[in-house]
Amino acid sequence: METRKVQYTGSSTTISLPKEWADEHGVEAGMQLALYPAENGELIIGAEQTDDDEPPEFCVEGRSAMDIRQTVKALYAIGNDTFILTAEGEFDREQRRAVATVTTNLVGLEVRNESETELVLTTVFDAAAVSIERTVLQLQYTALSMHQDAIHGLIDGNEASAERVTNRRNDAERRFRVAESCFQRTLTDVEQLDRLGHSRPDIFDQYATARQLADVAEQAQRIATLVGSEATVEKPWPDEFERFARESRHLTEQAVDDVLSADEPPYETVRTCRELVDDVTELRRRLYRENEVTYVRSVAVGSLERTARGAVKIAERAVQASLRR
Repeated sequence: METRKVQYTGSSTTISLPKEWADEHGVEAGMQLALYPAENGELIIGAEQTDDDEPPEFCVEGRSAMDIRQTVKALYAIGNDTFILTAEGEFDREQRRAVATVTTNLVGLEVRNESETELVLTTVFDAAAVSIERTVLQLQYTALSMHQDAIHGLIDGNEASAERVTNRRNDAERRFRVAESCFQRTLTDVEQLDRLGHSRPDIFDQYATARQLADVAEQAQRIATLVGSEATVEKPWPDEFERFARESRHLTEQAVDDVLSADEPPYETVRTCRELVDDVTELRRRLYRENEVTYVRSVAVGSLERTARGAVKIAERAVQASLRR
Protein backbone atom coordinates (compact mmCIF):
# COMPACT_ATOMS: atom_id res chain seq x y z
CA MET A 1 0.00 0.00 0.00
CA GLU A 2 1.18 3.50 -0.81
CA THR A 3 0.17 6.74 0.88
CA ARG A 4 -0.15 10.21 -0.58
CA LYS A 5 -0.37 13.61 1.07
CA VAL A 6 -3.44 15.69 0.27
CA GLN A 7 -2.74 19.17 -1.09
CA TYR A 8 -5.04 22.14 -1.52
CA THR A 9 -4.66 24.37 -4.58
CA GLY A 10 -7.21 27.14 -4.58
CA SER A 11 -10.66 25.54 -4.45
CA SER A 12 -9.40 22.09 -5.46
CA THR A 13 -8.05 19.14 -3.52
CA THR A 14 -5.26 17.21 -5.23
CA ILE A 15 -3.18 14.11 -4.65
CA SER A 16 -0.43 12.66 -6.80
CA LEU A 17 -0.75 9.29 -8.50
CA PRO A 18 1.97 6.63 -8.18
CA LYS A 19 4.23 7.14 -11.20
CA GLU A 20 4.79 3.41 -11.75
CA TRP A 21 1.02 2.81 -11.84
CA ALA A 22 0.48 5.74 -14.20
CA ASP A 23 3.18 4.53 -16.58
CA GLU A 24 1.86 0.96 -16.51
CA HIS A 25 -1.63 2.08 -17.49
CA GLY A 26 -0.60 4.76 -19.95
CA VAL A 27 -1.87 7.67 -17.88
CA GLU A 28 -0.70 11.00 -19.31
CA ALA A 29 -1.25 14.67 -18.55
CA GLY A 30 -4.68 15.87 -19.68
CA MET A 31 -6.13 12.35 -19.73
CA GLN A 32 -9.50 11.77 -18.07
CA LEU A 33 -9.80 9.04 -15.41
CA ALA A 34 -12.93 7.39 -14.06
CA LEU A 35 -13.49 8.00 -10.34
CA TYR A 36 -15.78 5.79 -8.26
CA PRO A 37 -16.44 7.15 -4.75
CA ALA A 38 -18.00 4.45 -2.59
CA GLU A 39 -20.11 4.92 0.52
CA ASN A 40 -17.62 2.91 2.59
CA GLY A 41 -14.93 5.58 2.14
CA GLU A 42 -13.15 4.00 -0.82
CA LEU A 43 -12.24 6.02 -3.89
CA ILE A 44 -11.44 3.81 -6.85
CA ILE A 45 -9.58 5.28 -9.80
CA GLY A 46 -9.90 3.51 -13.12
CA ALA A 47 -7.80 3.96 -16.21
CA GLU A 48 -9.09 2.91 -19.62
CA GLN A 49 -12.72 3.07 -18.46
CA THR A 50 -15.32 3.70 -21.13
CA ASP A 51 -19.09 3.67 -21.21
CA ASP A 52 -19.38 2.28 -24.75
CA ASP A 53 -17.84 -1.15 -24.25
CA GLU A 54 -19.03 -3.68 -26.77
CA PRO A 55 -20.93 -6.63 -25.30
CA PRO A 56 -18.87 -9.82 -25.13
CA GLU A 57 -19.29 -12.37 -27.89
CA PHE A 58 -18.85 -16.12 -27.51
CA CYS A 59 -18.85 -18.64 -30.31
CA VAL A 60 -20.71 -21.80 -29.34
CA GLU A 61 -20.24 -23.61 -32.63
CA GLY A 62 -20.31 -27.36 -32.00
CA ARG A 63 -21.11 -26.95 -28.31
CA SER A 64 -23.61 -29.24 -26.65
CA ALA A 65 -26.86 -27.99 -25.13
CA MET A 66 -25.41 -28.53 -21.65
CA ASP A 67 -22.32 -26.44 -22.49
CA ILE A 68 -24.49 -23.64 -23.84
CA ARG A 69 -26.72 -23.59 -20.75
CA GLN A 70 -23.62 -23.43 -18.54
CA THR A 71 -22.15 -20.60 -20.63
CA VAL A 72 -25.33 -18.52 -20.40
CA LYS A 73 -25.60 -19.09 -16.64
CA ALA A 74 -21.98 -18.03 -16.16
CA LEU A 75 -22.32 -14.88 -18.28
CA TYR A 76 -25.48 -13.96 -16.38
CA ALA A 77 -23.84 -14.65 -13.02
CA ILE A 78 -20.80 -12.43 -13.64
CA GLY A 79 -23.04 -9.47 -14.40
CA ASN A 80 -23.09 -9.01 -18.17
CA ASP A 81 -26.16 -6.92 -19.02
CA THR A 82 -25.86 -7.89 -22.69
CA PHE A 83 -23.89 -10.67 -24.38
CA ILE A 84 -23.90 -12.37 -27.75
CA LEU A 85 -23.76 -16.03 -28.70
CA THR A 86 -22.57 -16.77 -32.22
CA ALA A 87 -22.27 -19.79 -34.49
CA GLU A 88 -20.11 -20.05 -37.60
CA GLY A 89 -22.81 -21.90 -39.47
CA GLU A 90 -26.16 -21.65 -37.74
CA PHE A 91 -27.73 -22.67 -34.44
CA ASP A 92 -29.39 -26.04 -34.55
CA ARG A 93 -32.73 -26.72 -32.93
CA GLU A 94 -31.23 -28.28 -29.79
CA GLN A 95 -28.94 -25.30 -29.21
CA ARG A 96 -31.82 -22.81 -29.59
CA ARG A 97 -33.94 -24.87 -27.23
CA ALA A 98 -31.11 -24.83 -24.68
CA VAL A 99 -30.93 -21.03 -24.81
CA ALA A 100 -34.71 -20.70 -24.51
CA THR A 101 -34.78 -23.04 -21.51
CA VAL A 102 -32.01 -21.34 -19.58
CA THR A 103 -33.39 -17.82 -20.18
CA THR A 104 -36.72 -18.96 -18.77
CA ASN A 105 -34.99 -20.00 -15.55
CA LEU A 106 -33.00 -16.77 -15.07
CA VAL A 107 -34.79 -13.67 -13.78
CA GLY A 108 -34.92 -10.83 -16.28
CA LEU A 109 -32.90 -12.51 -19.05
CA GLU A 110 -34.35 -12.62 -22.54
CA VAL A 111 -33.31 -13.00 -26.17
CA ARG A 112 -33.44 -9.47 -27.61
CA ASN A 113 -32.40 -10.21 -31.19
CA GLU A 114 -31.74 -13.40 -33.09
CA SER A 115 -30.61 -14.54 -36.50
CA GLU A 116 -29.37 -17.80 -37.96
CA THR A 117 -25.85 -17.17 -36.64
CA GLU A 118 -26.32 -14.80 -33.69
CA LEU A 119 -28.34 -14.57 -30.48
CA VAL A 120 -28.27 -11.35 -28.45
CA LEU A 121 -29.28 -11.84 -24.81
CA THR A 122 -30.10 -8.95 -22.49
CA THR A 123 -30.91 -8.58 -18.80
CA VAL A 124 -34.02 -6.44 -18.57
CA PHE A 125 -34.62 -6.19 -14.83
CA ASP A 126 -33.53 -3.02 -13.03
CA ALA A 127 -30.40 -3.92 -11.07
CA ALA A 128 -30.90 -0.82 -8.92
CA ALA A 129 -34.24 -2.21 -7.72
CA VAL A 130 -32.78 -5.58 -6.66
CA SER A 131 -32.21 -6.22 -2.96
CA ILE A 132 -29.91 -9.13 -2.25
CA GLU A 133 -31.24 -9.29 1.32
CA ARG A 134 -34.83 -9.57 0.08
CA THR A 135 -33.73 -12.18 -2.46
CA VAL A 136 -32.13 -14.26 0.31
CA LEU A 137 -35.34 -14.10 2.37
CA GLN A 138 -37.43 -15.11 -0.64
CA LEU A 139 -35.09 -18.01 -1.31
CA GLN A 140 -35.31 -19.02 2.34
CA TYR A 141 -39.11 -19.13 2.18
CA THR A 142 -39.05 -21.13 -1.05
CA ALA A 143 -36.40 -23.63 0.11
CA LEU A 144 -37.96 -24.27 3.54
CA SER A 145 -41.45 -24.63 2.04
CA MET A 146 -40.05 -27.18 -0.39
CA HIS A 147 -38.38 -29.03 2.47
CA GLN A 148 -41.57 -29.15 4.52
CA ASP A 149 -43.60 -30.47 1.57
CA ALA A 150 -40.93 -33.07 0.78
CA ILE A 151 -40.84 -34.41 4.34
CA HIS A 152 -44.63 -34.53 4.64
CA GLY A 153 -44.91 -36.16 1.22
CA LEU A 154 -42.41 -38.84 2.21
CA ILE A 155 -43.93 -39.63 5.59
CA ASP A 156 -47.56 -39.60 4.36
CA GLY A 157 -46.91 -40.97 0.89
CA ASN A 158 -48.51 -37.81 -0.50
CA GLU A 159 -47.47 -37.44 -4.13
CA ALA A 160 -49.20 -34.05 -4.43
CA SER A 161 -46.81 -32.64 -1.82
CA ALA A 162 -43.85 -34.08 -3.71
CA GLU A 163 -45.12 -32.56 -6.95
CA ARG A 164 -45.27 -29.11 -5.32
CA VAL A 165 -41.57 -29.49 -4.48
CA THR A 166 -40.69 -30.27 -8.08
CA ASN A 167 -42.78 -27.35 -9.35
CA ARG A 168 -40.86 -24.89 -7.15
CA ARG A 169 -37.38 -26.16 -7.95
CA ASN A 170 -36.85 -23.67 -10.78
CA ASP A 171 -38.13 -20.85 -8.58
CA ALA A 172 -35.43 -21.63 -6.01
CA GLU A 173 -32.73 -21.72 -8.67
CA ARG A 174 -33.86 -18.40 -10.16
CA ARG A 175 -33.66 -16.68 -6.80
CA PHE A 176 -30.21 -18.10 -6.12
CA ARG A 177 -28.99 -16.94 -9.53
CA VAL A 178 -30.15 -13.39 -8.75
CA ALA A 179 -28.21 -13.44 -5.46
CA GLU A 180 -25.17 -14.86 -7.26
CA SER A 181 -25.34 -12.18 -9.96
CA CYS A 182 -25.61 -9.41 -7.34
CA PHE A 183 -22.49 -10.72 -5.62
CA GLN A 184 -20.50 -11.16 -8.82
CA ARG A 185 -21.35 -7.64 -10.02
CA THR A 186 -20.02 -6.07 -6.83
CA LEU A 187 -16.59 -7.59 -7.46
CA THR A 188 -16.04 -5.28 -10.43
CA ASP A 189 -18.74 -2.60 -10.21
CA VAL A 190 -18.48 -0.13 -7.35
CA GLU A 191 -21.71 1.58 -8.36
CA GLN A 192 -23.57 -1.73 -8.00
CA LEU A 193 -22.06 -2.06 -4.54
CA ASP A 194 -23.47 1.33 -3.58
CA ARG A 195 -26.87 0.50 -5.06
CA LEU A 196 -27.12 -2.62 -2.90
CA GLY A 197 -26.27 -0.56 0.17
CA HIS A 198 -24.00 -3.13 1.84
CA SER A 199 -20.27 -3.67 2.20
CA ARG A 200 -18.56 -6.39 0.17
CA PRO A 201 -18.15 -8.64 3.24
CA ASP A 202 -21.88 -8.31 4.02
CA ILE A 203 -22.83 -9.14 0.45
CA PHE A 204 -20.53 -12.15 0.47
CA ASP A 205 -22.18 -13.34 3.70
CA GLN A 206 -25.58 -13.09 2.04
CA TYR A 207 -24.37 -14.84 -1.11
CA ALA A 208 -22.81 -17.66 0.94
CA THR A 209 -26.10 -17.98 2.83
CA ALA A 210 -28.00 -18.17 -0.45
CA ARG A 211 -25.74 -21.03 -1.56
CA GLN A 212 -26.66 -23.02 1.53
CA LEU A 213 -30.36 -22.29 1.04
CA ALA A 214 -30.11 -23.45 -2.57
CA ASP A 215 -28.72 -26.73 -1.24
CA VAL A 216 -31.69 -27.02 1.15
CA ALA A 217 -33.95 -26.79 -1.91
CA GLU A 218 -31.82 -29.38 -3.71
CA GLN A 219 -32.06 -31.80 -0.77
CA ALA A 220 -35.82 -31.26 -0.65
CA GLN A 221 -36.03 -32.19 -4.32
CA ARG A 222 -33.92 -35.28 -3.66
CA ILE A 223 -36.30 -36.38 -0.89
CA ALA A 224 -39.35 -35.63 -3.05
CA THR A 225 -38.14 -38.03 -5.74
CA LEU A 226 -38.47 -40.86 -3.21
CA VAL A 227 -42.21 -40.35 -2.81
CA GLY A 228 -44.24 -42.94 -4.66
CA SER A 229 -41.49 -45.55 -4.58
CA GLU A 230 -41.04 -48.16 -1.87
CA ALA A 231 -41.49 -45.39 0.73
CA THR A 232 -45.25 -45.81 0.60
CA VAL A 233 -45.08 -49.40 1.83
CA GLU A 234 -42.30 -49.07 4.37
CA LYS A 235 -42.66 -49.30 8.10
CA PRO A 236 -43.64 -46.06 9.88
CA TRP A 237 -40.87 -43.52 10.01
CA PRO A 238 -39.18 -42.97 13.38
CA ASP A 239 -40.76 -40.07 15.28
CA GLU A 240 -37.38 -38.37 15.45
CA PHE A 241 -37.15 -38.06 11.68
CA GLU A 242 -40.01 -35.59 11.34
CA ARG A 243 -38.97 -33.75 14.51
CA PHE A 244 -35.38 -33.38 13.34
CA ALA A 245 -36.60 -32.16 9.96
CA ARG A 246 -38.77 -29.54 11.66
CA GLU A 247 -35.86 -28.45 13.86
CA SER A 248 -33.56 -28.17 10.84
CA ARG A 249 -35.98 -25.75 9.18
CA HIS A 250 -36.40 -23.71 12.35
CA LEU A 251 -32.64 -23.47 12.93
CA THR A 252 -31.97 -22.60 9.30
CA GLU A 253 -34.47 -19.75 9.52
CA GLN A 254 -32.90 -18.55 12.78
CA ALA A 255 -29.39 -18.72 11.34
CA VAL A 256 -30.39 -16.73 8.25
CA ASP A 257 -31.96 -14.06 10.46
CA ASP A 258 -28.72 -13.93 12.45
CA VAL A 259 -26.65 -13.46 9.29
CA LEU A 260 -28.79 -10.51 8.29
CA SER A 261 -29.26 -8.76 11.60
CA ALA A 262 -27.51 -10.25 14.66
CA ASP A 263 -25.44 -7.69 16.59
CA GLU A 264 -24.05 -10.31 18.97
CA PRO A 265 -22.41 -13.60 17.90
CA PRO A 266 -25.15 -16.29 17.87
CA TYR A 267 -23.03 -18.93 19.59
CA GLU A 268 -26.09 -20.68 21.02
CA THR A 269 -27.55 -21.12 17.53
CA VAL A 270 -24.28 -22.68 16.37
CA ARG A 271 -24.27 -25.08 19.33
CA THR A 272 -27.90 -26.08 18.77
CA CYS A 273 -27.27 -26.68 15.06
CA ARG A 274 -24.28 -28.89 15.84
CA GLU A 275 -26.33 -30.86 18.36
CA LEU A 276 -28.94 -31.45 15.67
CA VAL A 277 -26.26 -32.78 13.31
CA ASP A 278 -25.16 -35.19 16.04
CA ASP A 279 -28.76 -36.30 16.62
CA VAL A 280 -29.40 -36.97 12.91
CA THR A 281 -26.10 -38.81 12.59
CA GLU A 282 -27.02 -40.99 15.57
CA LEU A 283 -30.42 -41.72 13.99
CA ARG A 284 -28.72 -42.87 10.80
CA ARG A 285 -26.34 -45.12 12.75
CA ARG A 286 -29.19 -46.55 14.80
CA LEU A 287 -31.14 -47.48 11.69
CA TYR A 288 -28.10 -49.37 10.42
CA ARG A 289 -27.53 -51.09 13.76
CA GLU A 290 -31.16 -52.21 13.95
CA ASN A 291 -31.19 -53.30 10.30
CA GLU A 292 -33.98 -50.79 9.65
CA VAL A 293 -32.26 -49.00 6.80
CA THR A 294 -33.42 -49.16 3.18
CA TYR A 295 -32.43 -47.18 0.12
CA VAL A 296 -35.23 -44.67 0.72
CA ARG A 297 -34.37 -44.20 4.37
CA SER A 298 -30.66 -43.95 3.64
CA VAL A 299 -31.19 -41.19 1.07
CA ALA A 300 -33.76 -39.32 3.16
CA VAL A 301 -31.74 -39.34 6.38
CA GLY A 302 -28.58 -38.47 4.46
CA SER A 303 -30.32 -35.46 2.92
CA LEU A 304 -31.64 -34.39 6.32
CA GLU A 305 -28.13 -34.66 7.76
CA ARG A 306 -26.80 -32.46 4.97
CA THR A 307 -29.54 -29.90 5.60
CA ALA A 308 -28.63 -29.81 9.29
CA ARG A 309 -24.95 -29.31 8.41
CA GLY A 310 -26.02 -26.45 6.15
CA ALA A 311 -27.71 -24.80 9.13
CA VAL A 312 -24.40 -25.06 11.00
CA LYS A 313 -22.57 -23.32 8.15
CA ILE A 314 -25.11 -20.50 8.02
CA ALA A 315 -24.93 -20.06 11.80
CA GLU A 316 -21.13 -19.98 11.68
CA ARG A 317 -21.36 -17.38 8.93
CA ALA A 318 -23.66 -15.35 11.21
CA VAL A 319 -20.99 -15.33 13.93
CA GLN A 320 -18.50 -13.83 11.49
CA ALA A 321 -21.05 -11.30 10.22
CA SER A 322 -21.95 -10.13 13.73
CA LEU A 323 -18.31 -9.66 14.71
CA ARG A 324 -17.83 -7.29 11.77
CA ARG A 325 -20.78 -5.09 12.74
